[in-house]
Amino acid sequence: MSEISNRLLKLINDNDISYGELSKQTGIPKSALQRYATGETEKIPLTRIELLATALHTTPAYIMGWETEDKKYSENELDEEILKIFDHLSEEKQKQILDYIAFLASQE
Repeated sequence: MSEISNRLLKLINDNDISYGELSKQTGIPKSALQRYATGETEKIPLTRIELLATALHTTPAYIMGWETEDKKYSENELDEEILKIFDHLSEEKQKQILDYIAFLASQE
């Protein structure tokens, strides 16, 4: 197992989240999540690393092994981080994100 898969599996267990719930939160297929966490697939697109980090309340750098400590975000820190990233996106990308959030909310 790679360091990335070990970290993902640990984060999944620490957050007490199922592959199904993580799939709902990220839009990543459950089967892909299982392959990532078991090390069956080692190449994970960066866009998915970012989605996983957000859903698992950590940073992409921690998942990738670039940081040795898992930085847990408080709700306020997470909100600030999301807004900071959102503000740097183009208007078109912001609209896509809002549409995606509306879609996810409609699925519950």
